[in-house]
Amino acid sequence: MEQLTGYDASFLYLETPTHFHQGCGVIILDTSTVPGGYTFERLRTWLSERIQEIPTYTEKAFDPWYNLGHPFWMKDRSFDLDHHLHRVSIAAPGTQRELAAECSRIASIPLDQHRPLWTITVLEGLADGNVAVLIKRHNASLDGVRGNSQLGQLCGTAANQYSVVRDAGDAEPLRVAVDGLKTFVGKPVKLARMLYELIHARRHRETPVLPPGVPSPMSAPRTSFNTTLTPNRNLAWVSLPLADVVDAKRLLGVKLNDVMLALTADVVRHYLLQRGELPEVPLQAFVPASVHDKPGQHGRNRTTGLLTSLQTLTVDPVRRAHEIASITDAAKRHAEALGPGRIHDRFDFSARYWGLLFSAYSRLRMADRHSVMQNLVLSNIGGRHTDLYFAGARITAFYPFGAPFDGGALFVTIASHEDQLNVGLIACPEILPDLADLAAGFPRALAELKRALETAPCD
Repeated sequence: MEQLTGYDASFLYLETPTHFHQGCGVIILDTSTVPGGYTFERLRTWLSERIQEIPTYTEKAFDPWYNLGHPFWMKDRSFDLDHHLHRVSIAAPGTQRELAAECSRIASIPLDQHRPLWTITVLEGLADGNVAVLIKRHNASLDGVRGNSQLGQLCGTAANQYSVVRDAGDAEPLRVAVDGLKTFVGKPVKLARMLYELIHARRHRETPVLPPGVPSPMSAPRTSFNTTLTPNRNLAWVSLPLADVVDAKRLLGVKLNDVMLALTADVVRHYLLQRGELPEVPLQAFVPASVHDKPGQHGRNRTTGLLTSLQTLTVDPVRRAHEIASITDAAKRHAEALGPGRIHDRFDFSARYWGLLFSAYSRLRMADRHSVMQNLVLSNIGGRHTDLYFAGARITAFYPFGAPFDGGALFVTIASHEDQLNVGLIACPEILPDLADLAAGFPRALAELKRALETAPCD
């Protein structure tokens, strides 16, 4: 068996009735490529065979009463595919609007922690005759980078180094009790080491100073979507021509992520201006970063992140993009100097305690009572540029979605697929009811950036 790290386990501990940690992905299938024609039964047979080759689909988190440490991954000997594979029919006329409404309903249902942490819902009835598939996976079992990798593995392409292929094995009560006790006994030692490192760093001034322009924690302005979550989710998505985004990146001389931050800043700025709600200080975004390739990292969710400014008071889109790129670059260097493992070490020690505190935090709506941590999250999970086939059906589009949390109801995720850069937005309908309008702002923002670059080309 494999024990969860404190960071992985924290995604289980921190769940509440309104705050659950699951990522989603909507894929669109061209059923005309299926040999013999598409049927749900053929898809089900294919999936039952594929998941036997990917152990993580048939394992669950095992956390008995006698475990004093974090849960363990174990083989689910009572695994039943029908608990995880679902089939629904989209309401007529089967446009993207109806598809998004049904996907939003499904995304509002938390995964059952007593079963393997995933579901796949096949959505039939699209107006063009194609089929959509909504995949939900829990953040405890994988992060966005690994989830992207595992989609390729599920579709039969070669798995890369981020895929998890180890068989969890059966539950071993004695080992769970012993290893859990070791974890519990080792906590005072870990706490002492953490305190020593903190005191030593401050005494010798080894903690990197926050660079000018990089936002300090808890300094974001409050907006209407920086509030406590509701139990419901709404989804919206849009596609951008990848070539246009790459061209803007080249002309600006920045990274692709900087372009997407600039476009997101434009979209949110426009949204708040229309409502007379734009704060007098720039909005801030949290940007997750993968540390899969960093030495000394463990567990399945290997992410850290940085806080950057969206420069929403800057009017000119080209200037705004350069300012964002400069600040984000400084924030990245600062985050690297701090070290990627620090946040993971803290969760290893205190994850269960944070779970108890966060339950009360969410129930008492504490996110509405203190300074804002960040206004939104923007995550880039990479992408795939080759043909993918799901049960013989060619995947024509892939839209990713993250997991919003209290105090920051808007989560933006991007992933490339073939010649498109796809943007997925998730929020709460009570907080951002017009999420589709927000998504529709991305093509407009890209067009405005292109025009600005044409009239004022970068040196």
